[in-house]
This record gives sequence, C-alpha cells and structure tokens, in this order.
Amino acid sequence: MVITSSGYIEPNCVFVVPDQPQDAIWVVTQWNPREFFVEFIKVIPGFTVGEIEIQLRQGMNDQTFAEISYSFTALSQKGVEFVEQFTVERYETFMQEWESELNHFLQTEAK
Repeated sequence: MVITSSGYIEPNCVFVVPDQPQDAIWVVTQWNPREFFVEFIKVIPGFTVGEIEIQLRQGMNDQTFAEISYSFTALSQKGVEFVEQFTVERYETFMQEWESELNHFLQTEAK
C-alpha cells in the first residue's frame, strides 16, 4: 500500500512493506531530489521506530556513493534486543548486503 498525492515518492508519502516481526510503516519525512537526499521514519508497531537517511554523492567513473545512516528506538523488550544486536559490525555487514543487492538490481533490472 502506498499513499501519495503524486504517485511517486514525496514528503509525507506513506507506504507499508513486509518486515519482521510484522509489516513496517514507512513515512518520507524529507525528500530533496536536487540534493539526492531522502529521510524516512520506519515504524514497526510494538517493536521499533527507525530513522533512515540516504545521501547520494557523485564519485569518479560514473560511480555513485551512498551515505546511509540508521537510528532505532525500541518500543518493547524485543525491540531492545534488536537495537542491542544492531552493532557496528552488523551494520557494516547489512550495508555490504544492501550494496550488493542494489548493484545487482542496477546491472540487471534497470536496463
């Protein structure tokens, strides 16, 4: 489900994504396409609230660099356990997986 006036990402756009332990509600809180910046609030009721910021920057040789930050607030004991397990090492592994999946999509689906 996506709720948006334009049909595209925009401030206050709301969408629901399957997640664990239940569906996540995402809200676009900032969207600046000229600056290649987006910020989301992700809520998994009774679990966590997360803030995700993505800033894209041009690299060399047609590369794009993404600076991505996550911060979470626990809403329950299970949320506390998740936050405690979201270590620097886990974040780095998560970002490597995210980069690999995104690059795969860009190389195969975007053509």
